[in-house]
Amino acid sequence: YSIDKHCFVKSNDIAYTGFRDYDYIPNANPKQFIKIIFGNVPKKEHGYLKSGLSSILKPYLDPKMTVVHGKSRVGKSTGQSIIAKLLGQYSMVTDVDKLLKDRDTQATLKGKLYVVIREITTDWEKVNQLKIMLGEQTFSGRKNHGHHEEWDNTIKVFSSANNLVRIPRREEDAMFQGRLSLIHNTKQEAFAENSKLESEVIEKEGSEILSYLVNLMQEEHEYADRATTEKEWKKLANPEDEIIEKHFTESRGHEESLYSLAKWFKEKHGIKLNRAEITEAFESFNYNVFAGEVKNCIKIITNTGSSKPNTVVDPTQKTFS
Repeated sequence: YSIDKHCFVKSNDIAYTGFRDYDYIPNANPKQFIKIIFGNVPKKEHGYLKSGLSSILKPYLDPKMTVVHGKSRVGKSTGQSIIAKLLGQYSMVTDVDKLLKDRDTQATLKGKLYVVIREITTDWEKVNQLKIMLGEQTFSGRKNHGHHEEWDNTIKVFSSANNLVRIPRREEDAMFQGRLSLIHNTKQEAFAENSKLESEVIEKEGSEILSYLVNLMQEEHEYADRATTEKEWKKLANPEDEIIEKHFTESRGHEESLYSLAKWFKEKHGIKLNRAEITEAFESFNYNVFAGEVKNCIKIITNTGSSKPNTVVDPTQKTFS
């Protein structure tokens, strides 16, 4: 695919796209790279990941940010870093603050196809700014006090995360529908440190990796639908939702105070929530929250190890499930 000509060209190399040190390989199979980037990703998510990968070399905007979630040092960002090093001048590795606030960094986005954010923040305000940036059709800036320029936005953003940002309920439609693609890295044990791994893979499979990305552009892959993305994201970012659904029910005349709920979530489930987060969570289940209390709501006790049905907590009792 020629970035300059905006079409596929018949060639034995990838020079047309600016990668003059690499040859095009029709049936590329970069085995080590594929193992790194797909090896710990559930098979059902391979298509979602390929959808993001297939857009990298395309010279136009893809507003979806691919986020790989998993534990520390399990290789979440290794494949992303390999691609960034291969793409050279067409890529950027940065952090959220520099991307959002540093004008010189923003100015260097001209001509970039691929941006890796080292670790996605859990600060919603910053993620919201990033969301707006990803949706812009054009960028503008002035590098090193030069002339002000405007150019087409062609970046595709990949990142990794140990923890996911809580998305305000009012923003869920925009984020889950058009801005996020979530990939799970399921590896549990950390890899041993290997500072030479990326350079070794590039030296051995550089041409095959780039050719693989070119070939993906000619295939049809789809991101996960909105419902799947929302369910999987909120399972990690909003674990209180599942708890509320399991442990609370509607009961006229009863209420739960936000203070006692915050204490209960922290002590019983290890989840630290503030009043606003608890309010938003219960309101998403159509409970009415007023004057520091969740109205017409009562906690359920699960009779573990018993065939008896679940019972409702009497508000005069001090037993907690």
